[in-house]
Amino acid sequence: CNGAITGNFICPGDASITLTAPFGFQGYRWFADITFPLPPLSTSQTLTLTPPPLVGAVFPVEITPYPGYGCLDTLYAIVDVGATPLSIAGPDVTICDGQLVQIGGPPTPGYNYLWTPAGQVTNPIISNPFAWNTGPPTEFIVRTTDLLTGCFSYDSAIITSFFVDTALQVTGQQ
Repeated sequence: CNGAITGNFICPGDASITLTAPFGFQGYRWFADITFPLPPLSTSQTLTLTPPPLVGAVFPVEITPYPGYGCLDTLYAIVDVGATPLSIAGPDVTICDGQLVQIGGPPTPGYNYLWTPAGQVTNPIISNPFAWNTGPPTEFIVRTTDLLTGCFSYDSAIITSFFVDTALQVTGQQ
């Protein structure tokens, strides 16, 4: 609803980008540059470009509102480069069976976090949840996404647990 076009950042390793115009209009016409050459590149809300265009390329989109809801307008998507966010899963650790350990790192404003396996962390969408393990070594993976650019990265930590045998066997005098 803010009139912004999303998807205009090229992230490292991207084979394509998808530009998305704001939702809620009757029609869309994407053009290859500011001269509005015909025919339009697309008439849908999104425009996928494979391979990604050069940084600084401009893609106008003409948006047509529903009758009685405003005037024809044009928005401009300017292609830019997005940096890869830093993912921090933390070091590999060994814990007692069922013990909690905090993984990850401090949160960064504007980043989104997603941990797997989600069922073995206290909150899979924060930067530094507590995790546990009760079986074989488990790899915990965090996906960190920059909400502005859409660029993401991964990091992982392995948690190994061991069972502490608390049984006591006495030989000789008690």
